[in-house]
Formats: sequence, C-alpha cells, structure tokens
Amino acid sequence: FAALFTALLTASCNCTIKVHTDSSVIIFQFNKYKFLSQQSLTFRPFLKINNFMHWSCLFELITTNNLNVSLIKVKAHADSFFNNKVNALAKAALESYIL
Repeated sequence: FAALFTALLTASCNCTIKVHTDSSVIIFQFNKYKFLSQQSLTFRPFLKINNFMHWSCLFELITTNNLNVSLIKVKAHADSFFNNKVNALAKAALESYIL
C-alpha cells in the first residue's frame, strides 16, 4: 500500500497511471473500495474494508488530483526485464546506508 500511495503522491495531476503489482490483496482492496465509492449510499460498508482510512486517503488523493488509476496483476518473481530491474533497485535500496 505504501508504495502505491507514494507513487500516486509523485504523479502529476490529470494523468493516467497503470501500476503493475504482484499483490492480489492490493488489487482486491482497491477494486472493492472503488466499487463501494460508486455504488454505496451509506458509509457502513466502508468500515468492513481493512485499513479503510488509508484507502480513503488514497482515493481522496486520486479524486483531488484527477488521476485515472488502474492496477494490473503480474506474476510474482516473473523473469522479465522490468521485474528484474525493480527487484535489483529494491535490493540496492535495502543495502544502501543512505536514507
């Protein structure tokens, strides 16, 4: 969730963003909140979403900045160029002494 939120914080207003993730949970919760925000007439269903306040902040950011966000499921540990690049960058960041 933190990576998604950080990515959206750095995005320009009025743009389309495609996030590729191997996290089914993030995709499920994102789609659930999005569906409820379009369909629900009451606030009660949102209370059943894990960490709903975090999701509320995320969707407020999306709305305020007029972002068109879609999440795309990718296979975990896939041997693809971009997946390997992201893994290498993440590993380098963890091994770095500078924060």
